[in-house]
Amino acid sequence: MVLYNHRPSFTWYENVPVYSFRYCILVILSLISRCGPVVFFMISGILLLGKNESIFDIIKKRLLRMIIVMIGLALYATWIWGTDDNFFIILFTRLNWYLYAYCAYLIMLPLIRRMCIGLSVQEIKYFIIVAFFFYFVDGLLGLHGLYNNISMYSILFTANWASNCWHVLFPVLGFVLIDLYKRERKNVIIFCLFVCFINIITTIVEVGIDITNNYQNVEMILQRNVFGVSCGVIVLVYELLHYFEMNKIVKKLIAEISGCTFGIFLIETHTSCSAIIFEKVQSVVCYNNYVISVISIIFELIIYFILIYILRLIPFVRKII
Repeated sequence: MVLYNHRPSFTWYENVPVYSFRYCILVILSLISRCGPVVFFMISGILLLGKNESIFDIIKKRLLRMIIVMIGLALYATWIWGTDDNFFIILFTRLNWYLYAYCAYLIMLPLIRRMCIGLSVQEIKYFIIVAFFFYFVDGLLGLHGLYNNISMYSILFTANWASNCWHVLFPVLGFVLIDLYKRERKNVIIFCLFVCFINIITTIVEVGIDITNNYQNVEMILQRNVFGVSCGVIVLVYELLHYFEMNKIVKKLIAEISGCTFGIFLIETHTSCSAIIFEKVQSVVCYNNYVISVISIIFELIIYFILIYILRLIPFVRKII
């Protein structure tokens, strides 16, 4: 999702007639690709919010690992980027936003856990419905230059800039969604299908309107409409993992690919490797940049997976990425 989001493929809907079939497909793919960080946060909520860890363990086992990664990236950037910024400026301001947001999530994790454990079904449904309502309504209002001051101050559910609250909203959403899924599977699947449909249709229409207004709000339109699609992705993956038989080899492969995802993300967001691969593919493939994007993403995934897999054979590295 992140790789697609960083290639020319992401905005390729601009190159086809608005509301054509190709336009609709390309907008949907762009919306799905925007869900990458959200799915990261939801998975983290599902896996971590139910654990019984001390604050010391959270700091030692989780937060410290992120800090080590960030220090390593800042040292790398200070040496490679060749900017006038020193190590501390890069460490505290120039790394990918997701790393800072995830550190904030880990710092708040003990308190967020207390908030999530023991919620009733009614409270879970209230949280999910209110969060979706705020995201949906704020998206419609924002497209027309209007803002909802009630939701602006309801930071647990949303924020003026949608992704500013992703590290709070979506870990909680992931955790309570799967909790509710275990109790009311059919209802959750119906809800996910409904909000997916709403978000997809809304995005197709809103992006089309925005194109005619010189691209003023596309980023926020996509950020506001990740809610339903991300819920659908999480439930779909949960369904596949729990209801399809897999042999040991397939399980091992999925585990290794999953384990390499964070390392692939770090290479993508803090090096120029992807740009180099894209340019190499572009020099060989004589076609439009959308096809080149897809081909380069395939090569990137293969190359990055092999590299991170080899690095993770080192015990210290494996603990971190």
